[in-house]
Amino acid sequence: MSKPLIPILAILFLCAGLSPIQAQNQSAPSLSGHPGRPSRVIACEAEGNQSDANAAAQRWRARGFTADVLWIPAYSSLSGAKLYLTYVGPFDYLEEKKVKKQVKKVQLHYGDAYAIKVDQSGTRRTLK
Repeated sequence: MSKPLIPILAILFLCAGLSPIQAQNQSAPSLSGHPGRPSRVIACEAEGNQSDANAAAQRWRARGFTADVLWIPAYSSLSGAKLYLTYVGPFDYLEEKKVKKQVKKVQLHYGDAYAIKVDQSGTRRTLK
């Protein structure tokens, strides 16, 4: 009698504490801290690998900014480029005045910086 083979992905999901169905339904976390509510980040750099993006985030933190990294394809409101985005923020989507002020500060270090909405809406919205 032969035993059925368990797909490798199912084993990986189970090791991560997820069933294959849960893993399939996982979405990228809300940066706003409120599920379903968009946030804004200030795009600073995009890198091809995570370690370079993390190093860039560290440089932004050394300048006094709150900075982190996200995987662009995880959010449908972003470009979909297979890159890691180093960003300053996140900020509440509704705090437009605060974000504009922070964009100006970031632009002193990187002139092309802009704020962008981050969520799963599929709609790109930027703010300079």
